[in-house]
Amino acid sequence: MDSVTLARWKKAVVHLECATDGDDWRLRVGRTHDAHERLLKKEITHREFAEIALRGMRDVRYHGTAVFVVHNDRRYLATARHVLWDETNAKRRHEDDVRRVAGAMDSDWIEHMAAQTIFSMIFRVPSLSEVSSAPGKERQFLMNLGAGPYSNAPYTFSEPAVDLAIVSLDPRHDKFADELLACGYVPVGSSEIGDGLNEGDEGFTVGYPSAVALIGERSMHPAGKVIKATHLLSLLEIQERKDRQA
Repeated sequence: MDSVTLARWKKAVVHLECATDGDDWRLRVGRTHDAHERLLKKEITHREFAEIALRGMRDVRYHGTAVFVVHNDRRYLATARHVLWDETNAKRRHEDDVRRVAGAMDSDWIEHMAAQTIFSMIFRVPSLSEVSSAPGKERQFLMNLGAGPYSNAPYTFSEPAVDLAIVSLDPRHDKFADELLACGYVPVGSSEIGDGLNEGDEGFTVGYPSAVALIGERSMHPAGKVIKATHLLSLLEIQERKDRQA
């Protein structure tokens, strides 16, 4: 890949921070209720009550990297499935479904739905220059992508072994995409994904969202590059159909 192409693809790299609750919501509700009773009795201060109420909420954070993609005039984020899959809540969901339906639902379906659990909050990690130029600025984020039926969800997960995911930004999250453009991000066209890949070609990765994107080498079988690109394009087509039906 030449330096011009590399520089252009780097402009499509988006760093994400995903958040989930460390404590189950039922535990937090009970704890908050007890704290409110103590507050009314003036056993704790309002500040202490707030600290108790917020404990275990969005306190577990995961970081990852996505690529800003445009496909048939719609904007998407393409990333690895493991970046967006909320394993903590997936386990809770699985346990709840097993307990709630108790044989009334196929166990394979319960496993499948747990495997589709996405983080409820996904933030964009701003660049150092963006933070320094506008400290404290509120930024767009993605929220409640998993609400409603998965057949209409604005995201699509591949099988875990393939490890790919697509998030649709249009039309429901167009402000997130608009902000990316305003901040200088440039989406990569889906026609460029896998374009010109041949056996023996060198590859590169843009990875972990530290202050500066890291670029390095990764050992990967040449056939695997083509397979990954094909899977990613398939996910884009699936998500586009879901968006049009929603």
